[in-house]
Amino acid sequence: MKVMLIGLLLCIGAQALAQQADTNKIRTRISDDGGTLSIQIDGDRNGQRIHFDQAFDVAGMNGLQKKILKYRVFAAVGVPLPFKDILWLIGLGFGFVILIMTFLIVRFQKRRSPLFPDLTDAIH
Repeated sequence: MKVMLIGLLLCIGAQALAQQADTNKIRTRISDDGGTLSIQIDGDRNGQRIHFDQAFDVAGMNGLQKKILKYRVFAAVGVPLPFKDILWLIGLGFGFVILIMTFLIVRFQKRRSPLFPDLTDAIH
């Protein structure tokens, strides 16, 4: 039952993304030479023309600061970040969920009494 529900939700999500892709045709180009971060966004979003072309001085910034700058630019333009630029965020989210689930499982196991108490007594 769970597998069918997950499959249905995946199909609905894929259909929604396919419909959204038809109305949003956006091309992005991001280049970073270590000192300058160049962001170009061109395309149409819901019938509205979008054009953004700007370079930023990022000489003293670390990687996280550059990612935050990219996020702010895309948010200001109203365009989602390209998938390849948010993989680290997805990985971080999955890692956090796995950490919480592991913590909950360990906590639950410590509270739960053994399934076969007479077998555990025989072992010890």
